[in-house]
Amino acid sequence: MHQAKRTALPIILFACVGIALSTMQGMLSQVSLGQATITANGQPARLSGFPIRLPGAPEGDYTITFPLSVGRIRPARYYILPDDCLQELFINGVAVHAPEFPFCDYVRGRTLDLSPYLHAGVNNVRVTIHNGIGDLGLLMHPSFSDIVWLLPLLLLLVTFAATCFLAVVLLRTPTWIIASCVVLMLGITLRGYYLFTTPYWVRGHDTDAHIEYIRYIADHHTLPEPNKGWEFYQPPLYYALGGLWTDAGRATGFTEESIVQSIQWWSFALSIGSLLLMFRIGVRVFRRDQRNLIPILLSVPAFLPSLVFLSARINNDILVTFLEFLAVTLFIEWWHRPSRLVWIATALVTGLAILTKNNAIVLLPAFTVSLLLQPPLKGKGLWKKKAILAATACMTVLIIAGWFTVYRSFLGTSQNLIVGNTGNLNGGLRLQNNASYLLTFNPASVLEHPYNSPWSDEARRQYFWEYLYRAAFFGEFDFGPEHRTIASFVLFFSLPLCVVALYGLFCGFRYRFSAWLPMAQIGLWSLVGHLVFRFSFPFASSQDFRYSTILLAPFSYFLAIGIEGLRHPILARTALIALEATIILCVLLIT
Repeated sequence: MHQAKRTALPIILFACVGIALSTMQGMLSQVSLGQATITANGQPARLSGFPIRLPGAPEGDYTITFPLSVGRIRPARYYILPDDCLQELFINGVAVHAPEFPFCDYVRGRTLDLSPYLHAGVNNVRVTIHNGIGDLGLLMHPSFSDIVWLLPLLLLLVTFAATCFLAVVLLRTPTWIIASCVVLMLGITLRGYYLFTTPYWVRGHDTDAHIEYIRYIADHHTLPEPNKGWEFYQPPLYYALGGLWTDAGRATGFTEESIVQSIQWWSFALSIGSLLLMFRIGVRVFRRDQRNLIPILLSVPAFLPSLVFLSARINNDILVTFLEFLAVTLFIEWWHRPSRLVWIATALVTGLAILTKNNAIVLLPAFTVSLLLQPPLKGKGLWKKKAILAATACMTVLIIAGWFTVYRSFLGTSQNLIVGNTGNLNGGLRLQNNASYLLTFNPASVLEHPYNSPWSDEARRQYFWEYLYRAAFFGEFDFGPEHRTIASFVLFFSLPLCVVALYGLFCGFRYRFSAWLPMAQIGLWSLVGHLVFRFSFPFASSQDFRYSTILLAPFSYFLAIGIEGLRHPILARTALIALEATIILCVLLIT
């Protein structure tokens, strides 16, 4: 044991040095775009942060000036996407000459080498854009093909890979740990790629409204009235933390755009944290002789697109997902090794999750029912212990999260206390409540219509289970006709995995009830809660999988158990091939 600790110390130091170098490189190559001034046709100047978007701007030429701050080690290549046409580009008073100028391409944009025109520090940039019919816009950031810009991520990945290799060689790591580390590394790499290639407003949900909530708290240091903003009804934890972060960023001189982009890195870190928590859950729910199933358990959350999307998104979905996984991890820990401190920690984190987003409330009945049905407790006064633990959990959650509901009710707002903006949702999103819509699942129709459309009945948006299933992979987003075949094959190969997971649910009930119960309760209450939500608020958007991401924990567990339970080697291998094909296709879709 002492020898292992002595061997592990240099490995940990190596990892710390690699992380420090990655962080230092990121700071030295920092790029931020300051507030832009927009003038046109003698109109008063307007200010805008990046990305610049002026809906319905009149036709004409617009001059946009802004400061561009670059570090000592600066990227050379920059991606520019104008809407509509980029006419001229001046940096520090010098005209940028490129064969692409002028160009009109608001779909793909252009990548330009600006290294001859930039110097370390603040650079003054002036852009002339001609706007035709529609919106005026400008997006500019370092190109993701620039090695300097990607170097912090590459250093981080190399550090992780080298640390895993050293651990394998020096500590004689078991095979299941090696396989788990490979899955984790690939999942983190996929998230890093998605973060670097996806602006925060892409595949987001009301991103500007969430940023408005954060800035309101930063500006006023108080909660807003629920009906004064689109997302102001939301529980405040995520936005309060974002407000504190914004205050700190402003105090240290960062631009508003840099602060917003740094909040996107929160999402990346929390997404990685959720993956690591799934690893801990796997260590606890599987017996020692079953730990070879942990890589299978990790493969679903590591590569599922809807969970990868969270790593670059700015809203409270990412924080509530992390807190839900943390609450489940603590509960499973308590389930296997009862401790009053761990139980209180579980209730504490559950309350924080509910204070982040209301859909986390499904954890409370899942934990309580598991406790009442088969608690891992012994001795006299069993029901008294149950009652005390249940009451302690409920009181803790009420103290942490209940005050916000009381606070909102005292404001006298006419909004619903759960989802405040339902009264303002577009009527085109509304669905009917009937048994057919809530029970039907047609695999052929799912494959025929792989993308969700919350606006179209032709895409079968009205069928809850079909919409939820597609949303688990693609959310509410259409990846275009060029990816339609890949999307259909993703759904095709993943369908048998759902059957295997149901088989795993049956196997777990028969052979390992004590581990089966908490996972089954989490899955059951997640689905029940989502159905109740859909019935209470019958809108297509209410069916999105992002409201039930914690469902991945029990699904992944039962999938792994189901694959193990397939006694015939051909069936087991077929299930693994279906899982591998689904993973590969998901990666192709994202990249």
